[in-house]
Amino acid sequence: MTTVLVTGANRGIGLEFVRQYAADGYKVIATCRDPKDSKDLERVNGDVTVLPLDVVEDDWSDSLGACLKRSVGVTRAAARRAVEDGTPLRVVTFSSSSTFHSEGALQSSLNAAMLSLAGAAATTLAPHGIPVNCLVLGGADQQGEPMAS
Repeated sequence: MTTVLVTGANRGIGLEFVRQYAADGYKVIATCRDPKDSKDLERVNGDVTVLPLDVVEDDWSDSLGACLKRSVGVTRAAARRAVEDGTPLRVVTFSSSSTFHSEGALQSSLNAAMLSLAGAAATTLAPHGIPVNCLVLGGADQQGEPMAS
């Protein structure tokens, strides 16, 4: 059975990924800052394990490096296991369209770095049959409502 790790799983697109993967029979590891506040995750049917994971730092200058380090670490660990024991794997990272129009240099830098990470990982993992994609999100808020332009 394929295992899927979803970060930011307690709301928005992360929660929807958990719902859809669980409905399709995947084993899902769903992470969020505070599992006690994940009532929507508790209602998802299927093989779902909820774990705490906070990838946000107080100081954004420190957070930029920390977020990238964690993303690279999770990708490497999952890929290493998949290559070693044949576990099926698909890597999906997220970025934001704010990469191209954000007023915040640090947020734009993080989003651009996630695009680069996906490209580098795709090149490295392709010979092992592991697809890598980066979804560039934008145009809707966390509740799915269109954002004002």
